[in-house]
Amino acid sequence: MHGKDYDYSNRVANGYGDPSNQLYHEISRTGEINAGHIHHLTDSQSENLGPILLLLVGALSSSALLVAMVSTLPGGGQHKEYMVPMNVSFAIHRWGEFTMLVLGESVLSLLIVDVVESAGYFKTFFSGVISITLLEFLHFRSQPHRADDHAIRRSKEAGIVFTSLMQIYSASLVVLGTSYKMLLYEHVHEANKLGDSRRVLSNPFARLLVANAEPNFELADRQQREAQLFCISMAVVWACSDLMIVNHRGLKDNFGRCRFSHAGVLRLVGSILVLLRVGLICFIATLSQWVTQPSLLAFVGLMGIFTQVCLRVIGSVYFGPVFRGDSNV
Repeated sequence: MHGKDYDYSNRVANGYGDPSNQLYHEISRTGEINAGHIHHLTDSQSENLGPILLLLVGALSSSALLVAMVSTLPGGGQHKEYMVPMNVSFAIHRWGEFTMLVLGESVLSLLIVDVVESAGYFKTFFSGVISITLLEFLHFRSQPHRADDHAIRRSKEAGIVFTSLMQIYSASLVVLGTSYKMLLYEHVHEANKLGDSRRVLSNPFARLLVANAEPNFELADRQQREAQLFCISMAVVWACSDLMIVNHRGLKDNFGRCRFSHAGVLRLVGSILVLLRVGLICFIATLSQWVTQPSLLAFVGLMGIFTQVCLRVIGSVYFGPVFRGDSNV
């Protein structure tokens, strides 16, 4: 039997070559039958959003129940008569450890990717590692180390806002770490496509921790998706970090710290710092519209985080530390 006839017989035996089979028409239309493997299935077979939607509904329902429960309790500290008071100092440490774990997983996801000896690969890799390190610095500058400075201690409403922001912030950190891995994988896919001998495989244990399947999207579409994930998650991380600072101290206290109620140089500096931080968030959120090249995107993200750190340090030097007990640097 000729190879062509044998291949057709296999397809018919598996139901793929039967003209009466609906899946056959779908595959034939896309022309994606290759050695009996199906690369593009129907929408109902290629993805199942049910588990993702269930997780999303569960998270939103839990947050909604928490808001409804706490909102009905009396204020002024009297809600402690109906609920077990939280050990805020312990919770501060646990939230910090959780954030360290998330950031550590981001670094691990970069380390287990196969190495390609190219300038773009190392530029993306080190930009990612340094960026995650700076994000850790930003996080702990945005959180108080004393229970009396925490939003939960300030009021129950502020505690609800903090808990909601922390959930969004944590999810954004996970997406950001994943997007760094996606950007790094672009260099691996490029080396695979070109048959580049400069690719150095990781150790066998690392190979078990990460999938190395070929991408399912075209190059331009894939890089655009990765850039959008990277930029939006970075913008959300920055926005949540700033909002948590405002929530911990309150709007009135933050305005007083920036000297908005006084005239002079300090008021001008405070206004400029606020505008720069808002402008940085808007810039990184829209960066994917004109930059999709992986190494350049990672480097611009690193420069954005470094600028955020500089703005935080300048603000502490001019207006004092954000929280009591913190240093000016």
